[in-house]
Amino acid sequence: SIRTFGVFDNRRIAHEWAKVEIYSTLFAILVWIIGVTSFAGPVMTLVVAPIERMIFLLSMLMKDPLGYENTPQYNDFISEGREDTYNSFWTAEVLKGMETNFLMSTILRIGSLMKVGFGSAGVEIIRNNL
Repeated sequence: SIRTFGVFDNRRIAHEWAKVEIYSTLFAILVWIIGVTSFAGPVMTLVVAPIERMIFLLSMLMKDPLGYENTPQYNDFISEGREDTYNSFWTAEVLKGMETNFLMSTILRIGSLMKVGFGSAGVEIIRNNL
């Protein structure tokens, strides 16, 4: 019986497929990086930063429920809010229409209602319960 053996060199095709796979992977990584960076900026501006500002406002309210508006921290807080609005590529109308802005105004209203409702006598009660 006669046997015939053939040896085929597939290295060139394997190298070409390896290059295609590497380029495909690099392209997917590039698309992923562009997607993450394009979504991270708006999320930070529209969600994370306003929530951090609300937490800071609540901490000012806890420290001094009646006089928080007269502190330098509150003045810095207001000026930072104006700077953030000015430096953002979002318009002021868009930022004012966000739910986080409504929550911020609600927190400020609750603070003013606490001042009116409890007065100076209830400051310690408010501090202990916040």
